Order: sequence, then structure tokens, then C-alpha cells
Amino acid sequence: MEAQSQFSGVLLITKDGSRLYSEAYGHASRAWLVKNTRATRFDTASITKLFTAAATLQLIDQGLLEFETGVTEFLELPTPPFRPKPTRTTC
Repeated sequence: MEAQSQFSGVLLITKDGSRLYSEAYGHASRAWLVKNTRATRFDTASITKLFTAAATLQLIDQGLLEFETGVTEFLELPTPPFRPKPTRTTC
């Protein structure tokens, strides 16, 4: 049986829009012994918040984004009937 400490997931490496490497490892469900495939969908949970925050702060640091920039400026989403202002808190 696969050890709990081994990596289970899908690795995708791209450069300039070209796929350099793509491979699936381990099990999507260890209990049911369902192997991961390149098409396996994962529940991302809260871990993506960390990466989103880091990427956003890097873009702000590079001057490519402002803290107050709304997501609707980049994604085609319906605009809410009101324009909420970002809440900034400091400690």
C-alpha cells in the first residue's frame, strides 16, 4: 500500500504556454485505491488562498496591480448593483 507521506497529485510544468511535463502520481482516494489521472479534479480547499494572496502581492509590488483593483476589471463577471469599497484593516 502507498505510504501516506508520498506525494499524490498531478504535476504540470509549462513555459510560454507550452506543456513541458505532465504526470499524475498516487491515489485520488487511498481508501478506494482510485489512482490519480491527468484529468483528476481536486478539492482545493483553503490552501489556494495562500497562493492567491502571494501572487496578488507580487503583482502589487511589481506595479502591475493596485490593492483596490476589483476582480471584475479582469474577469467577465456580472457587475453587482452596488460598488462595494474594499475594507482595509491594519494591526
